[in-house]
Amino acid sequence: MTALIVIAAILLFFAILLFSPIVLRIYYTGGELQEACVRYFFVKIDFSPKALAKRAEKKAKHAVKDEFKKQKKHEPAEAEPKKEKRALEDTIKTVWSMVKACKQGLDTLRNHIIFYKVKSTVLVGGDDAHKIALNYPRYCVLASSIIDVIALLFVLKTPKIHIEPSFLLEKTQVDISFRMRIAPWFVLVAAVQIGVNIIKVLNKNKRKRKKVKGGKRHEPATSSK
Repeated sequence: MTALIVIAAILLFFAILLFSPIVLRIYYTGGELQEACVRYFFVKIDFSPKALAKRAEKKAKHAVKDEFKKQKKHEPAEAEPKKEKRALEDTIKTVWSMVKACKQGLDTLRNHIIFYKVKSTVLVGGDDAHKIALNYPRYCVLASSIIDVIALLFVLKTPKIHIEPSFLLEKTQVDISFRMRIAPWFVLVAAVQIGVNIIKVLNKNKRKRKKVKGGKRHEPATSSK
């Protein structure tokens, strides 16, 4: 009984890990990216400009320390022998077959990527009222096109888009925020689908090459009279 409870607890733990969403949060305002992070449970990866700048400073400090520690000379690496180039047609066919093999997994992935809490406020400003009047419909068309593309490729919850002309602002002000989530289970399923299909394509290509080589070996010799 105790063993069953332990097994059930382990399975429940992995189920929670696989079905808990990975969330991407983006917030852009005032011409700067204020927030950009990925959250999964209690793990947060921040890749906003401020966080990246701090990491770059730390790396620079560590690099200066490492320069004093490393004084060994690196031996020149031996040049690798040049590999034989495949025919251009075979390379194109292989690449195209790889792309086809990835299609099923990518479809699974994109069908379970959910965009939600999509909010955007655009205040179209400028020095000239005529330019504002011209730019306003352009921003409307651009926003509508972006929303249509996202809705076509992914799952999109109801977005809130607000665009209006503002004759008091010297520059156009754009505020964008959205969240995106996907369960790791679907990422795993997509990865397996892509891997299996690629292996099938590689095995198929190997068989074709063997047939071509075998045909060349067993060609009948012409007798000269």
